[in-house]
Amino acid sequence: MNKLVLALALLPTAAVANAPVKLDLSYAIYASGAQLMTLDSSSTLGTDAYAVRTDIRTEGLANWLTRFTMKGESRGALDWTTAKPALYNADTDGRWGRRVAGLRWSGDAVTVVKQDPPVEEEAGRGKVPEELRRGTIDPMAAIVLRALRETTPEACTGTVQVFDAVRRYDLTFSPAGAATLLANRYSAYAGETVKCAVKVTPIAGYSKKYASETGKNAAETITLWLAEDIDTRLRVPVRLEVPNTWGDIMIHLTRVAVDGEAKRRAVE
Repeated sequence: MNKLVLALALLPTAAVANAPVKLDLSYAIYASGAQLMTLDSSSTLGTDAYAVRTDIRTEGLANWLTRFTMKGESRGALDWTTAKPALYNADTDGRWGRRVAGLRWSGDAVTVVKQDPPVEEEAGRGKVPEELRRGTIDPMAAIVLRALRETTPEACTGTVQVFDAVRRYDLTFSPAGAATLLANRYSAYAGETVKCAVKVTPIAGYSKKYASETGKNAAETITLWLAEDIDTRLRVPVRLEVPNTWGDIMIHLTRVAVDGEAKRRAVE
């Protein structure tokens, strides 16, 4: 579940070029051909600020077995060079318990203002020290920053340092060439894309169980496909592939609306 949650942070936002835009996206998450989850996001990206909200929930048999939901919120400043987070909230609930987390920024300093249960109460999970939190951004702000054309003219370049109130990790983006996605029953998008390899490197705050399952917190690579022809201002994540021991997880775009106008919708 940790890997999937990290991967879902790559989805909610896209790039905006010099004008406010309202972006609504929906995704379906599959494993072995069965839908596990749905993710809905709503983003407002302006000339000086951004706001992102996400809602993730299990579906069908997965909901009966695990009942997982996650609601997230990120807000901050946006300028010509960077996205600067101001607050981040996440509320995760499921059959195995609930976690509530909140972060606030003051310059490079990041303060955990809300964390229930406290990380130190979890066996085998270390707390992320202050020196490793400084200069980090939250998962949603990370994608605002990476997708901005003004800051990264190339879609798949650079590394960002991320802290989600529990885990500290790096996301390193590298180009993996152009790719044509064919039409299928899962996705709302078919056409030309930019393919990115996203290396997720654990730094701190991971459980001993996670370390044992992934080979002492070894880095993993997620594959991301971005479309640039849905709207001239935007790069939209349209597909994501997450490696998993029991079969890769595939995440497909099922709906996109820009400024209230539907652009793509999957066949129902």
